[in-house]
Amino acid sequence: MATTLVLAATAATLGWPHAEESAAGSVVVRINSGRAGVATPDFTIDSLTAARSTDDQPSVATVVHNTGGQPLDMGGDLSIMDGVGGLRAGPFPIAFGVTLAPGASAPLTVRLDKKLPDGPWTVELRLVGGMVEHSVSARLSLSPAGHAAPAVQPSLDSAWSSRTSGKAAVVLVLAAIVAYWGFRRRLGPPPR
Repeated sequence: MATTLVLAATAATLGWPHAEESAAGSVVVRINSGRAGVATPDFTIDSLTAARSTDDQPSVATVVHNTGGQPLDMGGDLSIMDGVGGLRAGPFPIAFGVTLAPGASAPLTVRLDKKLPDGPWTVELRLVGGMVEHSVSARLSLSPAGHAAPAVQPSLDSAWSSRTSGKAAVVLVLAAIVAYWGFRRRLGPPPR
């Protein structure tokens, strides 16, 4: 069973870019009550590979696996930093374009700016699927045109858990307020 709680705020105000907004502009938050047998959403990100095509288009590729029990509409961004001379680029928005079914995997290729020089870069990939967000980072090398660098296993970025924890704390506080309000309603008006 899912509970729907309507907040009198906009998604932008709360910093929830992927929240669903109602026609009235308030945020609709769906909270899973934790009923047994209800699968939770999750996904993993494979190793990252940097390449430059024969037409000099650099890209970073990976494979995303839906390891949860719900379909995921994926999105996110990729940033690169610590390049030659301290160069930075991005974030490059990711439009995944498919709904990833439970148990399914799909390749993801992010095309970068053709002006990026060859050499080592730190890549940070942030993906969002529903209310699940994972960020990974890896040190990759862009090679000359027509070559791909070896795949690198990314490290999980701990920053995603603090953002998720903050959102969870807000939801818990709202749930406590709703529970208190319901409790007070059942008691009836205070005696006079």
